[in-house]
Amino acid sequence: KETLKTLDPIWKTELAAGRRIPVSTEAGQRFLLRNMSLEMLLEEKRTASVCRELLLRPGLRDEQRREVLAELPARTEVRRDVELSPAERALYEATSGRPGPVWLDVPIDVQAAEVAKLTIVMFLAYSLSKKAEQMKTFKIGVLPHLIVMALFALFCLVQPDLGSAVMIGLVTFLMLFLAGARLGPILGTVLGLGIAAGLSIALSPWRRARVEAFLDPFAHREGSGYQIVESMLAFGSGGLSGVGIGDSRQKLFFLPEAHTDFISAIIGEELGFVGILCLAAAYMLLVVRGIRVAFEAADDYGSYLAFGISTLFGLQAVTNLCVAMAIFPTKGLTL
Repeated sequence: KETLKTLDPIWKTELAAGRRIPVSTEAGQRFLLRNMSLEMLLEEKRTASVCRELLLRPGLRDEQRREVLAELPARTEVRRDVELSPAERALYEATSGRPGPVWLDVPIDVQAAEVAKLTIVMFLAYSLSKKAEQMKTFKIGVLPHLIVMALFALFCLVQPDLGSAVMIGLVTFLMLFLAGARLGPILGTVLGLGIAAGLSIALSPWRRARVEAFLDPFAHREGSGYQIVESMLAFGSGGLSGVGIGDSRQKLFFLPEAHTDFISAIIGEELGFVGILCLAAAYMLLVVRGIRVAFEAADDYGSYLAFGISTLFGLQAVTNLCVAMAIFPTKGLTL
């Protein structure tokens, strides 16, 4: 009711006529945000969309802007039309945990990590196909590929993007194993990188907060566990067959990043358990068909390339679904 008081006369007329406001659409959500009062927005500043709208409001005081920047959900990009002072930019980077450029500024927005994943798969496919006879030797068959993998993973960690670094490592190890590399060096490297990842989590406050929220999300309901709790509520609301396409409630500012990282939760809410099964089956079919292409490829390069891309799709889909269901700690990997 408080929200409706701020609506313009046209939408009040629509309400008086008994028509339904299409708030489930993106345009409807943007309209509601623009028509909410500053006080109401400040009360609901836990989601990225509300924080972005607040930063665009001219009546926002300096102390309120700093508070909004501190509340902005971790790893959320500030819109390009929001002007921040150097001090505000530093505060945003410190509180959001993303001091590096995650997105490439090209005509269409592309995450640099996604380009890196495809690039290393192409490199590995080419290199492994050329060194087929030398894969049993550590110096030629394993070490050069581990060095390249470490460089790509390091660039992802600098952003910081631990999830993409882990994906790059997993794909590299699986492709090396498929190419016939010795298992000992691979397992040793995996153990070393696992220890490094654990230290990275322990030394990073926001990563540690995500792990704590994963272990007991409801104890951190209003903080680091907010997103995962809302995601579980979305799955629970969907039940067996869902609430219906377009009728999700969690995507109406309750679940942050509902259209990207946590879109599987919205699918679970709208289509239910049956919809999630169909989604998992679709990705499984994609991976199986990709591996079939790998077996039927005309040369080793095509075989390794098809296997690497298929594996990448499968690993990211499984990780995204597990994160949304609170099986894995929260990680911003695409579906």
